[in-house]
Amino acid sequence: SCSLFLSWLPDPQSSTPLYSSAASDVYKRQIRMATLSLVYVVLALGMNLIMGYMGQMSFGHAAFFGIGAYTSAILSTRFGMDCTVTFLAAILLSGLFGFLLGTPVLKLKGYYLTIVTLGFCEIVRMVMLNWVSLTGGPMGIKAIPKFMFFGIKFATTRSYYYIIPVSYTHLRAHETGRNLVCRL
Repeated sequence: SCSLFLSWLPDPQSSTPLYSSAASDVYKRQIRMATLSLVYVVLALGMNLIMGYMGQMSFGHAAFFGIGAYTSAILSTRFGMDCTVTFLAAILLSGLFGFLLGTPVLKLKGYYLTIVTLGFCEIVRMVMLNWVSLTGGPMGIKAIPKFMFFGIKFATTRSYYYIIPVSYTHLRAHETGRNLVCRL
């Protein structure tokens, strides 16, 4: 499905005059939109797991997404850590926050769980916006290095697109992913 989706995108390395600077910008925009769409698909799959399979209504996904993203960005820009390490640290810190929030909150049912997770999401958003010395505030973190995973550098715009479908396919094919869906 990934190659089918990419088949309609133009090739910016082509030598035809169609690929001018403006056409290359359009191409980069299309790839960026496709990549962001796939990231949001993964977030929607997580919400489907919680809301669809488990029947709980939670709005905390954006907070955990933000915690992981800022963890990775801060560790790579301020401490110069490798992307593989920052990726694992983002997973661990988001998981820690999920455990700390989930321990007392998962006893709640219905709208109470929704309100608590919505409040947590708002608290995380306010911290990210107002802690300017750490997160850059509304301007965010600049000069985040290119993504490199296990020594493979994702230098082109198109290479970023392949990360999400490959990761999702691997999770679905792996025993842990199959067990997670089967047990629910």
